[in-house]
Amino acid sequence: MECETKPDQAGKPRLTPLEATVVMIRRGRRDLLPRLRQQLAEHPEIYQRVGDLAAHAQRAWAELIGGPDDLFKESMILAAKDFENRLASGNASQVEKLAAARVAAAAMEYEYFRTWLAQHPEAEGTKMGELYRKRLDEADRRCERAMKTLTEIKRLLPRVIEVELVQKPVAPQAPIMTGSVNGNQTGTATASTKQFNALNRIGGRFAGHSEPFGELLEPSVAK
Repeated sequence: MECETKPDQAGKPRLTPLEATVVMIRRGRRDLLPRLRQQLAEHPEIYQRVGDLAAHAQRAWAELIGGPDDLFKESMILAAKDFENRLASGNASQVEKLAAARVAAAAMEYEYFRTWLAQHPEAEGTKMGELYRKRLDEADRRCERAMKTLTEIKRLLPRVIEVELVQKPVAPQAPIMTGSVNGNQTGTATASTKQFNALNRIGGRFAGHSEPFGELLEPSVAK
């Protein structure tokens, strides 16, 4: 991949074209922005990951809740992603996945203020405590609205049902002995051949009879 950094022959990190463009832009080369857009367009997996605002929101709340505990923070991020995936399955639409990501971020926001109030019981009755209590109520309403939106999207959008088809082997049909049919010689035939010959005996045009069988099926068309 172009985004991977590889060492050169001297063992030093060698920048990929995309990384080199980013470095030069950060040093003031704003004229290279069209090149950066073109390079990102060639690697959508990069801008889709870097530009995932819902994931950034979830990480920001994890940073606030987890503080310096990296294990706690990374576990929260993975748990939020798992929660998001369970809200919107793999065959869900993009609108449903976006709504699920917002529910996960709103839930983390709510848990942040709830955790802060639980960790600071001394703030009860203070201006800071009242501020966080108000923020908790606002986060609760946002989370509830996000869940209602996701529920409404699930109700309105058509559902995709995956059906697993299992092909079972079909046993070959035993040959059926037949006699002379419409002048044909005696021989063997399958069930489908027997059905065809029976149709000839009824009087279809297959055997060249004068009364066409099609008149029974399409009386308005037959002449």
